[in-house]
Parts: sequence; C-alpha cells; structure tokens
Amino acid sequence: MVRMRFRRWKEGNPTTKPSTEDAAHFIIRMLHKYPHEVTLYAGGPLTDIAQAISIDPAVPDLAQELVIMGGSIAPDLPYPWATSNRREFNFWWDPEAVHITLSAPGWRKITVTTVDISIKTRMTKEMIATIAKSQNPAAQYIAKYADEEYLWDELAAVAWLDPSIITKEIQLRMDMDYSHGPGYGNTLVWAPGDEPGLGESLVKVPQELDLAKFNKMFIALMTAPTPGAIQKAK
Repeated sequence: MVRMRFRRWKEGNPTTKPSTEDAAHFIIRMLHKYPHEVTLYAGGPLTDIAQAISIDPAVPDLAQELVIMGGSIAPDLPYPWATSNRREFNFWWDPEAVHITLSAPGWRKITVTTVDISIKTRMTKEMIATIAKSQNPAAQYIAKYADEEYLWDELAAVAWLDPSIITKEIQLRMDMDYSHGPGYGNTLVWAPGDEPGLGESLVKVPQELDLAKFNKMFIALMTAPTPGAIQKAK
C-alpha cells in the first residue's frame, strides 16, 4: 500500500482580476505581435498551446522556441514509479495536447526538461531559510508555504535563462501515446533515425546539471525584487 500525506494550505483567495482573453488567443496575439521573439514556456499540461496551434497553425513558426517541463523516460526512482516511469503529470493530464504540440511542424527549438533530471534538484530547508531573509513578496510566500521538494518547473525555467546550468543534454525524437490503450499517457522517445516517422519532433533533453550554480541562481531570483513592482516604503 502506498500512503500519501497532503497538507492543506491556507493561502487565501486570489485578488487579481482575471483576463477576459483566453490563453490560446493571448499566445497567438503575442506571437504575431513579436514574431520569432517569444519563447513559449510550459510548466503544466500543454492544452493551451495545442489549442493555439489548432486555431492558428503558424504558432510554431512564429515562436522563438518552446521550453517544456514534462515527460518521463527512465528516472532513478523507487517502486512503484519504476513500473510506470513513462507517465508524468503534465503530459499525462492531456496526452492529445502533447501529441498536437510535439507533432506540429515549424518549431525552431524544443527543450523538454523531464522527470529524469528534475529529481536531481531539491528545495532544502536551508534554501528556504536563506530565501526567507528577503522581505520581497515571492520570498515570503516561499518562506510560509514551501517544503522540501523537487524543483521540476523551476529547473526548466532557470535553464532557459542560463543554458550553462545544463552540463549534458541529448537529442531524441519525442511523442506521446494517446491510443487510449494501456500505454495511454506514456512518453515515447526514439534515438534520431529510429523513430517511426509519424511527425515526431526532435527535442533537446537535458540530462545533467551544475546543481550548485542552479541553486545559487534560483535563490537569487526568488529573493530579488519583482521587476516593475512598486516597493512599499518601510
């Protein structure tokens, strides 16, 4: 039996008014406004990007690059993950969207940070304590609610900002099993040249990182003032 514990956070209700524009049309509008200058970053299911592509097939060609945290190939994790290691939440949530996104022609560059490298990171209590010394809102939020956990999405974002954090990466052809069979939601990968030739994208897959450099940059970003924010006088 696998037992899981969940904490109930009391973070309060949101105060920001939602946009009247949906995410797919926002993506399309920004790409047309700034062609070949916008990086699409996805730290969750790819539904919005797939919808944008379905509305406007020019989305991949207009984007500068696509950065994704998602997918799983063969991470070094204990049972029961070992028997289902190709299923990762972001991709598994909407496999059809992953297939639409990865098989769309026109992407200049796709980087997929999978579970395999993500589990080499860790938010530690020491890092939380260091971040808590900053009075900036993001830092105080982390100080109040964060716990020791892998830094999945954070690694994908920081490595996009500073690619030198990644010390080893490989290229693979990648797609998603959306067959609605027992393998539904599995990440599919092939070495270049071995793929079935059904539109699989060639993606960069980070494998190793400079962990000390990543931690230092992550802490610096989390403790820095929010760009453009109005600082309250003490």
